[in-house]
Amino acid sequence: MEADGDNYACDQGHCGTWAGTSFSTPRWVSFAALVNERSLASGGTTIGFFNMPLYNLAESSAYGNVLHDINVGNNGIIDGYSFNAGPGYDLVTGWGSPNGQGLIDALSPSAGSAFQVTASPAIVAITPGTSVTIAVNVAPITGFAGAVALSISGLPSGVASSFSPALTVGKSTLTLNCGTGVVGGAFFVKIVGTSGSLTAVTNISLTVNAPASRLIITSPMSPVTPVVSNWFKAGSSITVSGTAIGSFNNVVMEWAEGAHPSSGWNTAGMSVSTPSSSGLLNQPIGSWDTTGITKADYYSIRLTAAFSDQTYTATTVVYIEPDLLSSAWPKFLGLARRLGHGSRPIYGCERKSRAGGSGNRYRFGIIPDSAFLGGWVHHLHDCKSRSRYLERVRIRQYRRLERR
Repeated sequence: MEADGDNYACDQGHCGTWAGTSFSTPRWVSFAALVNERSLASGGTTIGFFNMPLYNLAESSAYGNVLHDINVGNNGIIDGYSFNAGPGYDLVTGWGSPNGQGLIDALSPSAGSAFQVTASPAIVAITPGTSVTIAVNVAPITGFAGAVALSISGLPSGVASSFSPALTVGKSTLTLNCGTGVVGGAFFVKIVGTSGSLTAVTNISLTVNAPASRLIITSPMSPVTPVVSNWFKAGSSITVSGTAIGSFNNVVMEWAEGAHPSSGWNTAGMSVSTPSSSGLLNQPIGSWDTTGITKADYYSIRLTAAFSDQTYTATTVVYIEPDLLSSAWPKFLGLARRLGHGSRPIYGCERKSRAGGSGNRYRFGIIPDSAFLGGWVHHLHDCKSRSRYLERVRIRQYRRLERR
């Protein structure tokens, strides 16, 4: 409910207009009390959790009769950003403000002959390949004595429904059968009861416990942020595994440099081992030979497959760091995976590219040294004296750096 700057209040002698959830919440509580009062007076029950019927009303042709749409204004500009009001739902005013009696009548059974439809449980979770039953009850209000036809809408593709019986004067059982190829997600499902010109609606919240896409890459796992991506050495073979819900074909695997590339996709080094299948569960689909990678950077892997309904795409991100001792080096290095790790390019006295970091007087190159903890020893190049190419080794100063 909108409560933006139209609440006049006084606190310890200071008066003014206020806004926020501290005002909108008690308003909704008071409004719900009026809805419950009307419903109980008509022989019905309290409304309970009414988010779903409220959204159903807001998304129907009755919107203008039950809510005041607010489409002008914003919540103030902070650092150049703001949320703006607009037609329908927006992040400033939601669906708007209640249209008084219109919304009360819509959320509670009307007076006279009517009926009420309820479902239990109203929150349901289902897994592909299984079924669930829901008890549906039709309760008469104020002398109603007719048969009610039940119907359902809002189910995801692949979930079948049946009422037993579909025409009832009291109770019915709703059975939902979830197919094996159903994509996961959360759905608001509407159950409608109809008797002549009278209707009643109830809702259930349905969650399908399955991947949100028919195609996902399970390995290398897609990172929440690039800095926690899987790390590989150039030249290694990366096995790409995934899960596919339902039959698919025409698999294409591609890669491109960068965590969010807009172009540059190619198939060099990619090999698809499972071009088609009736379905996969965390199984290998192909591999990527990264021998040709010579630049340390994030790389995106994209998997595309054609299913019966449409073509789906899945992506993941990896970090590839070439071997400094390979024939492809020296090369300029990109940014490290995270702060304090990796190297950056410099020039030595002879103006040849090296890997390392730079200081005010010295430029640091790095060479392998098995005598120093199997790691790297940093050598200082005094650029003012070319004859003293290798001046001294400062292991102590950089020991902390080497242990990171």
